[in-house]
Amino acid sequence: MSKKIDIDRIENKALWKLMNDKGLFTALDLAKEIYDMFNWYGSGDKNAPSTSEDYIRYSKNLDNLRKKILNNLYDTSSMDYKSISAYCKYFKCSADYLLGYIPLPTHENTDIESYTGLSNESIECLHTLHFPYQYGVRDSQQEGRYDIVALNIILEDCYKKLKDNANFATFSNVTASILHDIGIYLDSDSAKMGTNTPMITISGSTNLFTPGEMVRNIAQNRIINHLEEMRQYSLNVRLEMNNSKTRFSEIWQEHAKEIIEKENTDKK
Repeated sequence: MSKKIDIDRIENKALWKLMNDKGLFTALDLAKEIYDMFNWYGSGDKNAPSTSEDYIRYSKNLDNLRKKILNNLYDTSSMDYKSISAYCKYFKCSADYLLGYIPLPTHENTDIESYTGLSNESIECLHTLHFPYQYGVRDSQQEGRYDIVALNIILEDCYKKLKDNANFATFSNVTASILHDIGIYLDSDSAKMGTNTPMITISGSTNLFTPGEMVRNIAQNRIINHLEEMRQYSLNVRLEMNNSKTRFSEIWQEHAKEIIEKENTDKK
């Protein structure tokens, strides 16, 4: 029943990516996840003995759902309202993404990507760091992370330099951020410096350096200089960390309240 998906036949790339991101690599995997979202006539019971009528009904319905998902992967136009609704609910995505109208799973992320160039994964990472509470677990270590605060300091510093520059549109070493030099460091292996291999004499010994090594050294020094320069914002960092701690406390209280309300509703 777990027939392998023919990758070359997949038309609905959006659905396939959502499945992959969830670690679901067969139509059966997804069928098991969303089975209860469909109102089956005589849905059966997956926990019943494998030879019972209840389990046989469940198995038959599950296989029909598997075939439906496979068809949806191969032919986007085959998705009906119930399928789209189930996919949207399970993957927390927009129907427009499944239908190919927007490039990212949600309109919100699509707008952010269009405005900033950040990828969907980058956006989701920032969101997770900004709002880390999931599954009702409070992580004190997460609350003490500097990711968002540091990123804001870096980008605010860069924006200040851009605004202070005589020509706002000029991008140069004067306005470059630490992120730019990190990019240079990561891309150093593509560096070319002519046909000669750089040679540097240190304490009487001659050392040969590849272009990539030279670029990494230059970029690394620039990164260190950036860090030293941005220590001027140490008070800003402490203030933002204190604000972040207060914010996390407020968010957690609200989140805990939602969990309690949901548990009380489920008991009724």
